[in-house]
Amino acid sequence: MELPNSMLIKRGAILHTSLFAEVIGHDKFIVIIGENKESYIGLFFINSNIHRHIFQRQELLNLQYLLQAKDYTFLKYDSFLSCTEIKLLSKNTLSLSIAKKQTQYKGMLQDKHLQEILDNVRNSKVFSKKEKEAFFY
Repeated sequence: MELPNSMLIKRGAILHTSLFAEVIGHDKFIVIIGENKESYIGLFFINSNIHRHIFQRQELLNLQYLLQAKDYTFLKYDSFLSCTEIKLLSKNTLSLSIAKKQTQYKGMLQDKHLQEILDNVRNSKVFSKKEKEAFFY
């Protein structure tokens, strides 16, 4: 299934979705970070705070990227893009959730922010070479 508004659903797209509500307990802002050969979309979650276990590992703390509400008007307050774990989401699932209005496009990361995030994850030891090649280049 083709994604509606596929021009918008690309690296750096910020979406608000209920797709993870069953597991997390609420809707989430997510950022598309890349695609792999199997047509999955890799994404990171936006969180209002940094999870306490992150503070125990500097390498994970380095992958928390501040998104200021003044730069992203749909955010109620400054938040953090957690770049510590790639989540996979099939394009078909995303397309269906957009059609059902479970997922809404909110905007794009600013170019400067996207480049800083990509530099951080490309240089991190948290991700394997295979993950970096699949999602961050």
